[in-house]
Amino acid sequence: MGHIIVPAMLILEQLQHPPEWLHAALWLPLTLVLTLLVLPRIKGMVIGVLWANQIRG
Repeated sequence: MGHIIVPAMLILEQLQHPPEWLHAALWLPLTLVLTLLVLPRIKGMVIGVLWANQIRG
């Protein structure tokens, strides 16, 4: 999620300069939600690619 969250965080900081509590209130929950939404799909994709290539581990 760092590839999504960090650039967005830096852009917001450059444009608005919000207080630190706002950064924490915005980015921590967003990171958690995105991780829980994306992780199962990426994990499934990786397992599918390994299976398709007959890689056993």
